[in-house]
Order: sequence, then structure tokens, then C-alpha cells
Amino acid sequence: MKNLHCFLCGLLISTAAHSQSCLPDGITFTTQSQVDSFQVNYPGCTVIEGDVFIHDNSNIQNLNGLNVLTAINGSFHIQNNQLLTSLTGLDNLEGVGGFFWIGYNNKLVNLNGLNSLIDVGMALIIHSNDSLMSFTGFDNLTHIGGEFIIVSNHSLINLTGLISLSSIGGFLSIQSNKYLENLTGIESLTNMGGELDIRWNMSLTSLAGLDNIDPQSIEGLAIHENVSLSNCAVLSICEYLSNPTGYVYILNNAMGCKDPPQVAGACGITLPCLPYGYFYFRSQADIDNFPSNYPGCTHLAGGTSIWGGNITNLDSLYVITSIGGSLGIRHNPMLTDLEGLCNVTSIGGNLWIFSYFSKIPLFVDL
Repeated sequence: MKNLHCFLCGLLISTAAHSQSCLPDGITFTTQSQVDSFQVNYPGCTVIEGDVFIHDNSNIQNLNGLNVLTAINGSFHIQNNQLLTSLTGLDNLEGVGGFFWIGYNNKLVNLNGLNSLIDVGMALIIHSNDSLMSFTGFDNLTHIGGEFIIVSNHSLINLTGLISLSSIGGFLSIQSNKYLENLTGIESLTNMGGELDIRWNMSLTSLAGLDNIDPQSIEGLAIHENVSLSNCAVLSICEYLSNPTGYVYILNNAMGCKDPPQVAGACGITLPCLPYGYFYFRSQADIDNFPSNYPGCTHLAGGTSIWGGNITNLDSLYVITSIGGSLGIRHNPMLTDLEGLCNVTSIGGNLWIFSYFSKIPLFVDL
């Protein structure tokens, strides 16, 4: 019995030795030898308490020496590694407690090696990895506690690999991914805690993939400067537009998704008066159709811009009685008067009236 007791005690001590945390102040890896010798220098360490940096070098080629890590309680930065082609070596990493930033790793093609990752406590930022083609490797990631930012990954075609991601605690921002064609791969996302921001993705044609997001969890909508984007009428966007709980900013996408009325038409819904703006009038048709696009809308809660080369009159804006934000009337060479705004009694912000040909704009601080 004594020998059995000693054996069990030894087993518990051995297990504890192999499951300990370390490095409360974090660690920075700048050479391959530092990665290779990690387990020798920090025996038994599986959880790093502080921040981890693997960045700013042309030396590290693999992360195999980190294969004992199961968690990083601080933030994790993998940045500016010119030879790193894979994240193999992080295969047992299940969680990152802080920010997880993967950026400027020009030879990183996918995220294989992160297949055990389940949770990121704060923001996940995937930034400027020029060879990254998919999110393959993130297959088990289910939750991001803060923001999810995907920006300037110019080989990224879709979001394949995010099949398990169901919730984001902050906003989702997808920006400036030159060859991103669609958002296929993120269909499991149902909840978020911030704005949905999609901009400057030149090849994006559809928002399919965002269908299952609970519209009540979206706190604002910004879809603009996606020059090929013609299909925005997915279920989550349609339901949000029918009863927006935050701002709506849809502008300068392809025909079919140029502005909120176009998207609403594709959705088969009638727009309410947007509770937080914004209102953009870029043509005479925008002016003429305002009463039918926004039936019963007399107060424009947010900023308002009237800017169009063929706008000749504002007559159909006679129903507007107040504007909550600023009003900009600019660069309208055909416009001769402001008669259509005769019923506006208050403007909450600034009033700008000027054209390309004016040396000094009329700027009124109301």
C-alpha cells in the first residue's frame, strides 16, 4: 500500500510538472533557436501567462518547439515573419486570452497548426498576410470575445475554415481584401456584439455567408466602396434593415447594393426612417423617390448629404421638417434653389453649402 501511495504521489507530481504555467511577463521569440529550445529553457511549461511575440525577423521558419503550449493567457502576436509558411507547432493551443494578431507574414498560405484553437478572449486580427488564401486551420474556433478584423489579405478568396465560429463579442470588419469574392465559410456565425463593417473589397460580389446572424445582435451596418458587390439582400441584412437598431451606411457599391433603398427593394421590404442616419442623395431620382423609399419619414436623425451632378431640384424633400445631424449641400452644378427644404425648421449639426467652383464654402455652425 505504501508503494502504491508513493507511486500515485509521484504520478500527481509528474502531471503537475507537465501542466504548469510560466512567464508572467511574457516572452519574445526572434530566432529559430529560441523557438527550438523553449522546452529546454522552460521545462513543463504549457501555459504562458503573459504576452507572446513572434515577430520582426527573417529567421524563424517553424514553430515546432512550441508544440507543448495549450494556452496563452495574454496576447499573442505573430507578425512580420518572412520565412514562416505554416503555424504547425501550435497544434495543441486551445485558447488565447488577449488579442491574437496574425499580420504581415508574407508566405503564410493558411492557418494550419491552429486546429485546436477554440477561443480568443479579445480581438482576432488577420492583417496583411499577402499569401493567405483561406482560414483553413481555424476549423474549431467557436468564439471571439471582442472584434474580428480581416484586412488587406490580398490572396484571400473566401472565409473557408471558419465553419465552427458562432459568436463574436464585438464588431466584424472585413476591409480591403483585394480578391475576396464571397463570404462563404462563416455561415455558423449567429451572434455578434457590434457593427458589421464591410468596405473596399474590390472583388466581393455577394454577402452570402452572413445569412444566419441574428439581426438584433448587429449594432450598426456599414457596407461601402465594394465596387463589385451587387447582392446584399441576405436574410440577416434584410431583417436588420426592416428594423434597424443602429446606423445604416450603404454607399458606392455595385448596382443592386448602392444604397439602402436598393437593398430594401431586393429584400422586398419597406424601409423605416433610419433612426441613426445616414441619408445620401446622389441623383435626382434619389430626391424624387424619397417619399416612397422612406414613407412617413419627416425627421432625418443622422447626417445628410446632397451631392449629385444631375440634381436640379429638391422638391420631393418638402416632407422633411428636421435633420438631427449635419447637412451638406455640395457640388450640385444643376441646382438653382433650395425650395424643397422650406419646411426644415432645425438642423442639429453643421450646414455646408458649396461647390467645386467656390473658393470659400458657406459653413454655418448652427
